[in-house]
Amino acid sequence: MLQIGGAVAIALGLIDFLSVAVPFDFANRGWVIDTTRQLIDRGIVPAMGVSLLFWGFWIEIKSGVSRSWRRGVGVATLAFSALMGLLFLVMAPTHLLSVRAEAQSTLAAITRQSREAEKQIDTPEFKNSLQRQQQVFREQMQFLLQDDARFNEFINSPQFDERQKEFMRRLKANPADLETVIRQRVNDFPLQLLARIRSRRQELETRARTTALRLGVQTGTSGIALSVAYLAIAWLGLGGSGGRPAPRRRRSA
Repeated sequence: MLQIGGAVAIALGLIDFLSVAVPFDFANRGWVIDTTRQLIDRGIVPAMGVSLLFWGFWIEIKSGVSRSWRRGVGVATLAFSALMGLLFLVMAPTHLLSVRAEAQSTLAAITRQSREAEKQIDTPEFKNSLQRQQQVFREQMQFLLQDDARFNEFINSPQFDERQKEFMRRLKANPADLETVIRQRVNDFPLQLLARIRSRRQELETRARTTALRLGVQTGTSGIALSVAYLAIAWLGLGGSGGRPAPRRRRSA
């Protein structure tokens, strides 16, 4: 019977809702976002149950089948539908506001981490580390340029591209240019690192905004649609049940 299928769908939907929401943690924004999203994603199941229930009632009424419990169950189901409509009407903006707040928090964290990384470039520790790296680079290059066997091995190696090989040939021809190259690296590396930090910051900010927009629009729209569907069922059902026929007048003797 359609009524049994509808009742089972409603019961399974409610059990699924409880399994998602419990344990409650309203103070946790991540829990609110994840829970509202999952509840809205599952909201169609009870709606199908309500539809099956009233479809079964309608078929029985058209067939002339009378059941004493139909009116009570119907009113309770309409009240449930109205309650679900109000619940989704609250969940949709709650999800949107929570996603927006989470996105703002994420953007603030990205900005804070980016600024901290930029500040590290000006610290003595970073400059000392850069000098040590440049010293290691100087020693490696000098060793390679002074050892003809290793230099030829580098030139003939397929692991390095032609640009790198041409660079080494120029240094081999003019070893004094090595210090110029090192100074240029010292000057350029902080600027390159700063550019990478800012590029990474922009990438993370764009990703955070895109994710927030996608989640907000998708889940928020679904929540509003479910709210409208449940409230429409309740309104139409209560309107139909409220239109009772007028009592017949007694015939005068």
